[in-house]
Amino acid sequence: MESLISLALTRNNKVTTILSDLLGKEGSEGDIITGVKEYQRLADSTGGLLINTNKFDVHDIVNIIGGGVESSTVNIINLVGISGERLKVLPVDDSIVDLQVQITGAVNTAVIIDAKGITYNLMDKASLEAADNVEVVSYTNTFRAIKWTSPSYGQWNLTTNGPTSYSVEVFATSPLDFLAEFSVLDPSPPHPHYRHVTGRPLMNTVYYLELTLVGYLEGHVDDLDSIYFLDMKGYELRNIIYSGNVSDHMYIRTEPLPEESFFVCITGHLKTGKQYERVQVVLVTPVETSVEVWA
Repeated sequence: MESLISLALTRNNKVTTILSDLLGKEGSEGDIITGVKEYQRLADSTGGLLINTNKFDVHDIVNIIGGGVESSTVNIINLVGISGERLKVLPVDDSIVDLQVQITGAVNTAVIIDAKGITYNLMDKASLEAADNVEVVSYTNTFRAIKWTSPSYGQWNLTTNGPTSYSVEVFATSPLDFLAEFSVLDPSPPHPHYRHVTGRPLMNTVYYLELTLVGYLEGHVDDLDSIYFLDMKGYELRNIIYSGNVSDHMYIRTEPLPEESFFVCITGHLKTGKQYERVQVVLVTPVETSVEVWA
């Protein structure tokens, strides 16, 4: 599995796995080489999904896989392995063309309120299909994908509740996104420079975050105010306040990296005053030690 994760990360691939009810069948354990936890780690590490269900038709699978290869999508929220009730504020900025909410796992409640105050019950398929500008991409007991084709701009509120582990992902079509990698300041000749960190970064170590704002001119970005390191459940581990100039390429000094795995998230405002938020769904997993080989 490690080699598969490394290959996917090298090629910038998202890996989505759809499991049938094989794991629930009596006597099937001996036939299974790769378990659910390993598939979950593969999905978390590459920003993909793990969908475990015993009911799927061809239409559902095509929609899920088709949605996963969209090159213009950006992630706004990514909550993995949460349980109980969660209330999440969702900023929908002016650069967003359409918006999609995906819920993986069994939930009892899923309600979203848009910027105009319109309430959508994501548990009621009939009402969603009858609503304007709403497309039901996929809908099963353990996976729901709902798209708003012309979302209203401003603050949305998403409330979910589930008795067991479930995940929530919100993504959109937008020109505005970011890339983030870790670098160190290297003073070696001929002049000081930033050197990209290969492999996994170290725990409790200060780095420079090499941040590339993709489409910041087309998205009419006014500022970048914060960089967050969020755990898989969406809770804040680090908050790095930024007050410098905004450009398409920046180096920002970090806090010491946490020991837990985390996602990188950025927030700021467009020139219209609307807040934007983006999250990089590739999981960063710091390590205690690293080995460098010099030829």
